[in-house]
Amino acid sequence: MSHTISYIAGMCCGIAAVFLLVLVIRILCRRHQSISKILSTEITYDERQILARGKAYQTAFLVLVGYVLAASFLDELLNCPVLMSFGGLWLGVCLSILVFVCICIWKDAYLSLQENAKEFNIMGIVISILNLIPGFLSLSRKQPFLVNGSISYRYINLMVGGLFLLITLLFDLKLIYDKRAEE
Repeated sequence: MSHTISYIAGMCCGIAAVFLLVLVIRILCRRHQSISKILSTEITYDERQILARGKAYQTAFLVLVGYVLAASFLDELLNCPVLMSFGGLWLGVCLSILVFVCICIWKDAYLSLQENAKEFNIMGIVISILNLIPGFLSLSRKQPFLVNGSISYRYINLMVGGLFLLITLLFDLKLIYDKRAEE
């Protein structure tokens, strides 16, 4: 699939605009220490949480490496490029993030000591909705999921929205499980 020069230029300008916006926000935060203190609340975890998060990072990294190896194997040896695309590799990233979060949630190492479940649920639902809307628009427009035998980039929003919805659901199920265990 070849893109026009204007499409590629538009994508590059969009990426550059995001980097520029982040740079401007960082400069403003450094100049105004009061804003910096509000935006960067210190997040602390206890020792048990730090160890659990380290194991979760390790496992998620190994899952991502395994996914990339499997995608490469499918593409090179079996001539099946379904996972070797931008969308296909994002599926691997989503899988890796899901593994990390599941381990952290199960080991009570996902939220720091300053965070609360209500804020996490609101954030998860908002991110899910903001990603599922364009994902469902791609579905309603009947855009193909596979393009030239590979997963289309047009379904990345659907993957990310589903990921955050699943994470929020798992988090809430763990809260219910812990509450019943206490009773």
